[in-house]
Amino acid sequence: MNKYKAWRSVVVDDLKNNPDESDGYIETALEEYAKDGNTEAFLLALRTIAEAQGGGYFYTCQNCKS
Repeated sequence: MNKYKAWRSVVVDDLKNNPDESDGYIETALEEYAKDGNTEAFLLALRTIAEAQGGGYFYTCQNCKS
């Protein structure tokens, strides 16, 4: 049986293995944001780059003290 991965997971893995592609990825994200103003998509692109570069998953701590 074939195992499938989520598209974002594939992109993160690709960016991890080919860090030189990060520049093109973020450039395209900026161009698309300039066209459509989709903040959610742009922030997801930034998050994808950060994760690929070892930033891990982002979360909001509900019980953290300031």
